[in-house]
Amino acid sequence: MDTLVFIASKLATFLLRAETWEALLLAGALIALVSGRLRAARRMLSVALASLLALGIFPLSWT
Repeated sequence: MDTLVFIASKLATFLLRAETWEALLLAGALIALVSGRLRAARRMLSVALASLLALGIFPLSWT
């Protein structure tokens, strides 16, 4: 049972990090560009840029 809780906590930490979502957005935009879905790629890149700017201006931690 302890192992399950440990794995769940590590997975939750991984999914809650802002860098994970940035990487997923950029990977999705790359896949959309390769497949020719320019509108979807543009939207994902716009969201990624906006979130990077927001995280740069308003960081999530004090350290």
